[in-house]
Amino acid sequence: MLITLLYHRAFECPYGNTLDSLEKHFIYLKKHANIVLPFEELKKHALNVCISFDDATFDFYEYVYPLLKKHQIKALLSVPTGFISASETITPETRISELKRFPNNSTNASCYCSFSEIAEMSTSGFVDIASHGVDHVNLTSKGIDLEKEIRNSKETLESALNKKIECFVYPYGRFNKQIHEIVKKYYKLGMRIGNGVNFSWDSSLHFRINADGIKKVASLLGARRRVLGGLKSIKRFYY
Repeated sequence: MLITLLYHRAFECPYGNTLDSLEKHFIYLKKHANIVLPFEELKKHALNVCISFDDATFDFYEYVYPLLKKHQIKALLSVPTGFISASETITPETRISELKRFPNNSTNASCYCSFSEIAEMSTSGFVDIASHGVDHVNLTSKGIDLEKEIRNSKETLESALNKKIECFVYPYGRFNKQIHEIVKKYYKLGMRIGNGVNFSWDSSLHFRINADGIKKVASLLGARRRVLGGLKSIKRFYY
């Protein structure tokens, strides 16, 4: 079985966990699961877990990345390329302060990791990179340039990082079959939100379970109790 957990911020907010809670999560997951990145080999007869963080906000580089190195575990980071600058000269303290003012909807590039920071993490072996579109928009909304959001974000990341980008993370988890067909043209995997588990990396549609705001670490792997609910969605959208 493969469970992918979805995280956002590394501080207390509606879409986050405190740094202390995150560290407890990581310790628990390392003890109870085999932690993998997309397309890595899964252990048979074991619980495999992929840790994913959305949005590439600066708190990931400042707080989460050091924790990953400390505990020797890996995570997937999804990047909305339209918010990313080449580098930042503003102090880390100012960037974190600005992010905490607008934790969920900032368009200020200083609140996000820079391309130089993303490149550093990408080459570390602890962080893999996925596309999260260009402008972090709901792709099912009217008037969205889907090719721009899906293809251009991939091209930007591949050019900046000099590596293949194989995963697309749907902003807000929103998509439909038409959108997913476009994603399949450019990526091996599209990631959605839903109380479903995965059984391999073979399907082009991958389920993630929200892990924000979880204070009891034992609840992290409660997804096993939600398998049956997820199976209905898997059958409906299986590609």
